[in-house]
Amino acid sequence: MGCSKTLYGIAQECNANVGGIKKAYIANFQEGIFKYTVATGSTEGDIEIPNQITGITSGVTFLPVEFRKGSSSMTSTLNTDQATGLNYVSTEVALAFARQETGKRLAVASMALGGIAMVVVDANNEWHGLGVDEGMFPTAGGAETGTARGDANQYTLTLGDEFRTFPMMLTEDAKAAVKAAAGE
Repeated sequence: MGCSKTLYGIAQECNANVGGIKKAYIANFQEGIFKYTVATGSTEGDIEIPNQITGITSGVTFLPVEFRKGSSSMTSTLNTDQATGLNYVSTEVALAFARQETGKRLAVASMALGGIAMVVVDANNEWHGLGVDEGMFPTAGGAETGTARGDANQYTLTLGDEFRTFPMMLTEDAKAAVKAAAGE
């Protein structure tokens, strides 16, 4: 007998869809940093699917991370193994910061130490929470000057997250809490 679960359908999408991310917020990871709900239909014995982030732990400070349009992205990959029952999602947030300078170098170096939580705002204005159960850590990074005048002079950093499912979106209350925690 299979595991008990609730299935959800997807309606045809008619709204415009824009790729990319436009902003991120970072914080030091701590247990329970994000408050979230479980999907409707989950009952005892069902496989619980985290649904949406409804708030953040009080006292957490989020810092805004901004970058040029079209320079950064977020990719989530479902990892499964039928033989072992393995099922989780790896998400990589690839950030690029134009122009090497001391302030950006310090920010990138501090993020490269890992152990952070992140909220990513995509180009469709959806807010995604990462680092829910454990902190995010770097998977790649670099600094480059390029060779020609038109080449990129930038820092790059890719941070990885592993979670039970795809990144959860934030409710309006959670978005307001992140903005307040960032002093916005």
